[in-house]
Amino acid sequence: MGESVVLDLLQPPPLLFVDREAECDGLMAAVEGALAEGRRAVFVLTGMPGIGKTMLAVRSARELRARTDRSFEVVLMLALGESGHAWSTQDVLGICLNELGITRVPPTVEEMQAVFRARTAHRSTLLLLDGVEDAGQIQALLPGSAHSVVIATSRRRSDGFRYYDYDVLPVELFDAENARKLLVYGMNPDIARANDAALRELADLCGHLPHALAIARARLRTHYRDDPAAYVRVLRAAESRLAEFTIDDRPVLVPLFEEAFDSLPEGARTLYRLLGAHQGGQFGERVAGALAGPDHPGSVADDLRTLVDWCLLAELPDGRFEIHTLTAQHARGLLSELHPADVDRALRRMVESYLEFAVAREMVISDRVRFGPLFVEGVAPAYSGDDAYARAEADLELERANLRRTVRAASDARLDDLVWQLCEALITFYFQRDLYDDAIEVHGRGLAAAQRLGEPLPLLVMHNALGRGYFGKRMHDEALDQFRRAGALAGRLRGSSAVFGLAQAAIWEAFVHQRLGDHHGAVEALSKARLLVADPDFPADWREREDVLLDMNGSLMLSAVGRSEEAIAAARRAVRYFDGGREHHNHAKSVANLGRILAAAGERHADEAIRVLTDAVRLEAEHGLRSWEADSCDVLAHLLLRLGRDEEGRYWLGRAAELDEPPDDTDEDPE
Repeated sequence: MGESVVLDLLQPPPLLFVDREAECDGLMAAVEGALAEGRRAVFVLTGMPGIGKTMLAVRSARELRARTDRSFEVVLMLALGESGHAWSTQDVLGICLNELGITRVPPTVEEMQAVFRARTAHRSTLLLLDGVEDAGQIQALLPGSAHSVVIATSRRRSDGFRYYDYDVLPVELFDAENARKLLVYGMNPDIARANDAALRELADLCGHLPHALAIARARLRTHYRDDPAAYVRVLRAAESRLAEFTIDDRPVLVPLFEEAFDSLPEGARTLYRLLGAHQGGQFGERVAGALAGPDHPGSVADDLRTLVDWCLLAELPDGRFEIHTLTAQHARGLLSELHPADVDRALRRMVESYLEFAVAREMVISDRVRFGPLFVEGVAPAYSGDDAYARAEADLELERANLRRTVRAASDARLDDLVWQLCEALITFYFQRDLYDDAIEVHGRGLAAAQRLGEPLPLLVMHNALGRGYFGKRMHDEALDQFRRAGALAGRLRGSSAVFGLAQAAIWEAFVHQRLGDHHGAVEALSKARLLVADPDFPADWREREDVLLDMNGSLMLSAVGRSEEAIAAARRAVRYFDGGREHHNHAKSVANLGRILAAAGERHADEAIRVLTDAVRLEAEHGLRSWEADSCDVLAHLLLRLGRDEEGRYWLGRAAELDEPPDDTDEDPE
């Protein structure tokens, strides 16, 4: 059987081991299962740079060696290096044969493999190969014994691993709890509890990447005296967060990403750099294609798959991809290697891609009047059919954070002609979904872009859009200021645009007066808006819809000053117009307004009011109109209580209270 051989050429990893017990246990069980079946066990741990593949492999190998029911006569643990620094198969075989007592090493690789397999054919062998690039390296080094175990690590998802039927085990990021657990290891528990929020933010800035967390833990103790808030401030202010992860002033994470980048073919390298211009964590192939541009060498789809294979991207369903926050930092740092004009053109193409995306979906969810050139120049609606509205809204929600970041990036790059157009394409989505914080941030940037352009039409659009955001947040003075500024611009516009701008400003002034309880002021502004819509210069194609919107929105104002019959008639006209159309949110709102007016119109309308309000609640819930749903529940509850139906009334009051709780829908940027 021969003397036991142990060769460990790996650098010892850190001793602290967190959150990999399940993976270790699973690997142990799989090894036992394979060996019980009399077959060689080959496992490949894959994952992005810094994910902890080596740590897990070494820990698993040690656990295997420590098992009392299994011993290995040959244990070989080697790092193959990465890319251009990798040892050749011949180098590794030579080292292994020397360790196995072969002093006269054969001259060819094939002869070396034959001797290696012969020497290990009857000896249980544990082989750990760190930094494998493809299945060929593993195949060339397989021991001869059927009772051998091979554990390899690779930052590449090679097809060959599956071809040879290896067990491929992806190594994932830490979850929030285990990321925190690693950061606080050795910290005073009282200090950890007092700084919980900052610790979780620090974990987020590390991207829950184990290697980054381990470095952050060390620096938190040594340089920041267990003050995570101070460390967070430094990381947030850093020009390159990735470069901040150092040990004794030596960069640790950057070289890992550089090695992966250096392994890529040229087309994938170019695309990877350009992805640094995208500010979000997820994106679709469409956006990658826009960044790459028409002159990109090769296929964007193939280059994306290459980046996935090298664990620099993760592939998601429906043609989408995800880039880790630190990977994105690395890619962003490489943008400087490209010509600035090429980066500027790529950024413009990306913004144009998001603009076309938003316009095509805005055309599905609303028939409202828009002024951006793409609305005039024939961008087709994204969808048609019964599910078009839901699909368009779902698309906008999926890209919500990216759209916000894209406006920010375009504004910073002074792409002002695109900024205001993209903002205009988001007005309906933000207002219908009560996304007023998004609206204020985004439309504030849109207004700044319009001011830099100095053109009255973009200014008109952006003043009205920002006013809507303020109105939604109940910032009435700010809203009124924006609407009055919009109205004042009409003198700088000619023809239909001027009349339309005045009408919009008037109706939104009416909303503010209504909100402040000045119902007569609201009706006065409403009357002014109706006169403007009736003006011959008002665009004829838009008049019918604007009249109906005045019916829908003005009906409550009429009801508030005692003009109930006019209010009911106006509300019914709005319901009929929007029923069966594609503006589902406006249909829900028109039904809700009719229900409110009927509820206030006396007992003879009470039964109909209950039916209409119940229908409104259903529609509002279906379309995510949370604040409207809460108001409808409240009106319905008080109507039922007035009618002596206390149990039903209390139910709807409870439902209204639930809806008044702020939803967990902040969609905060992770960076």
